[in-house]
Amino acid sequence: MILFKMAMRTDSIDSGTDAGTGQFDVSVVIPIRNGARYIEGCISFLKAQTYQDFEAIFVVDTRSDDGSLEKVREFAEQLPRSTVIPQDQGKRLGGNRNIGLEASSGEYIWFLDVDDAPSPYFIEEMRRLMIENPVDFVCCNFLNTNETGTIREKPGRTYRTKVLERDQALIARNDEVFPVSSWCKMFSRSFLVDNGLLFEESFAEDVVHTYRCVDACTRICLYDRPLYAYRQTRGSICRGDLDARGLSEIKSYDEVDDICTDPVILRKNAIMKIRSSGHMSYRGFMEFTKSERNRASYEKYLKGSFEGWWNIHISSLYWLAIRTYVALVYKRNGSYAMKKLK
Repeated sequence: MILFKMAMRTDSIDSGTDAGTGQFDVSVVIPIRNGARYIEGCISFLKAQTYQDFEAIFVVDTRSDDGSLEKVREFAEQLPRSTVIPQDQGKRLGGNRNIGLEASSGEYIWFLDVDDAPSPYFIEEMRRLMIENPVDFVCCNFLNTNETGTIREKPGRTYRTKVLERDQALIARNDEVFPVSSWCKMFSRSFLVDNGLLFEESFAEDVVHTYRCVDACTRICLYDRPLYAYRQTRGSICRGDLDARGLSEIKSYDEVDDICTDPVILRKNAIMKIRSSGHMSYRGFMEFTKSERNRASYEKYLKGSFEGWWNIHISSLYWLAIRTYVALVYKRNGSYAMKKLK
């Protein structure tokens, strides 16, 4: 087993169950930095879960200047079991998730973002699929919404599950059948710990983590029921430093090249890098497109690809097309991340 060694300062709010007893089935890890205005809503979503045998672990960055820590301490007592961990080491989202994982005692792990809106059936349904199959992790569908959006399911709609072996899962991820986001997944804790599957401390921590999980897995389960509303909020990291975000995504796919060496996956990764560059500011995008790094990737993987040619030769139009697609199709209000499974 991989041993975690992380120095941290903790402050627990306990409602009668000692940490580390393994009594709870599910551990919900919620990293927070400047998320005070979402905390009360997040706790309401957790209180509304139809399955209540879980512990909530709030990892709060002490660099928050909006009273996040005080707000969590005020409201977390409403949950059956909650632990508050002030984190003063300057870690990013991925590092805070790692701290929460180390502190967890549940058999299953869910990494929830404080500003999003999960379905009340999230824990019950994801846990059920983990048990029935069994698999190393389950990934559900999610809905892109505005800042106040929630899950509204169509009455009578049927949903499908699909269990994939490791090689099938790699192909499915390569074809973007399921997303890289960690908050729409439930993991076996032993799977994460035994394989040392920690998050990197970067902007695009989900990309490498998901590929490493797929590479290490035996089986996974996909579920096309939308159990999570991804809220595109004003304070979201995706709306911050666009150039840093884009470069972090590109770096993440560089690391995926070392994980998955299949030529088909390497070609798709090269495409994902130029698409990631489209998230950057126009100036940052043009600098990357003209770089030797991008040109070498084109020569090695994308020569003969229309999208690669478009990126190199009509760069301005490519940047505009990517920005338009992301805004109007990929992340439009009401769009789903996963199509109905076949």
